[in-house]
Amino acid sequence: MFVKFGLAFLVILTVLQYSLSQEVDGPAILTDGNGIRIKSLGDIVFETSAGGNVRAVDENGRPATMAGLKGEPGQQGQKGETGGRGAAGQGGSKGAKGADGSTGPPGPQGSPGSPGLVGPAGSAGPKGATGSKGDNGAKGSMGLTGGQGDPGLKGERGAHGVCTGDASTCDDPKLSWNQCVFDNLNSQKDYGFLAGCNISKVRNDTLLRITWDGNMRITRCSICCMRWLFFINGMECTDPAPIDNVLYQSSNYHILRHGHFTGICRQAGERELTAGLNRVQLMLQDCPGFDGFVYDAYTGWNTISRIIIEEVVPSYIDTTPVTKPPIAPQVYNPYYCQFAYPNLSRNRERNLGHIANISFVKKADDTALRFTWEGNFRKQRCSTCCTQWYITIDGTRCTAHEDVRTTISAARSFNLFFPTTLSGVCFEAGGGPIGKGNVLLKLEVGNCDGSPIADGASGFNQSSRFIVEEIPI
Repeated sequence: MFVKFGLAFLVILTVLQYSLSQEVDGPAILTDGNGIRIKSLGDIVFETSAGGNVRAVDENGRPATMAGLKGEPGQQGQKGETGGRGAAGQGGSKGAKGADGSTGPPGPQGSPGSPGLVGPAGSAGPKGATGSKGDNGAKGSMGLTGGQGDPGLKGERGAHGVCTGDASTCDDPKLSWNQCVFDNLNSQKDYGFLAGCNISKVRNDTLLRITWDGNMRITRCSICCMRWLFFINGMECTDPAPIDNVLYQSSNYHILRHGHFTGICRQAGERELTAGLNRVQLMLQDCPGFDGFVYDAYTGWNTISRIIIEEVVPSYIDTTPVTKPPIAPQVYNPYYCQFAYPNLSRNRERNLGHIANISFVKKADDTALRFTWEGNFRKQRCSTCCTQWYITIDGTRCTAHEDVRTTISAARSFNLFFPTTLSGVCFEAGGGPIGKGNVLLKLEVGNCDGSPIADGASGFNQSSRFIVEEIPI
């Protein structure tokens, strides 16, 4: 009896321990007349009778079953067979952009492509700067004989013959002359030969007087200078002096100026100008002192240009090179005289006073004097001002047929050397005729009436010439 009661009590304790670990609604232990009732999970009721029997019933009193206490884990079973592949899952959302990878090594060079189509011609570029004169190239091989050319132009008039003795012993002492005319020469050359003209000298003891008339220009440069000059038989005149003309400008201008220059020549290079054919060439070169630079030049635009060559017989021409006018008068034989001044401007930056002087011996009372000054003039550093150059005879100006003078006037300051020929005829000065004997002639400079003094200069970088001729009235 005691053993049976104890076993029932143990069962009740086990059930009670199990029930207390569960979550149940209402009181877990009840007592009634039928004994002790213990409510467990799932509304299972454990009843004990007075006799100590225990049974499990549901809430309706029917017998119920309950799980026993959890046993020890069994041994792991054998791995089952691999199941079949499941269906593909839905695609995930797009991930964030990854960082740029490092540059890979260069690939192998591809094969050359086929040539592309020729593109259209580009527009013409601006004119480049003129280069310096190059060296003479090697002599080329003889070319093929060309076909017969067109008939040439009519030749110049031939000379009557060469007189090698005194003129009085010749049947025809008539001297030679020639003029070559160039209609719209329009030469754009910046260096070298521009135009030519020939003459056949009659005598050995005569000289050549050579004159150029036309226009000239330099542009696209500042502080620049170009020189036009004559060659005779391929050489520059050396006796008494070169026959040349210079254009200089301190700023860039585009002005086509009329140019006239003339001079006398006895010798070119080492050779005297003898009787027979003599070739005269107008040339263009850089100026001395400008490091060999050449500039954009133009000669003979839209005009008639001329080279005039005359054979003359002066009584005397001074051949001593000078750089300034002589202090003492220089006396010459009658009829004709030329005095040359190489690079006069070295000591003739002068605003007032005499520039050059020459003494001439006039042979007769009933003759006139023709003056010609060849060189260049400049005025600058003033506005609305005027500078004049004029010739005086024994200290007075010409009174018959007016003054022999020229002027330069401008409304603003320019530093331009203008090529200038000052020429005129005079037979009266100081109120009376110019008598025979020594006559002192001067080229002078000054300001025009009512004008302030300007910065004048004469004869820059060229040979200036003072020519005097005695002519019949």
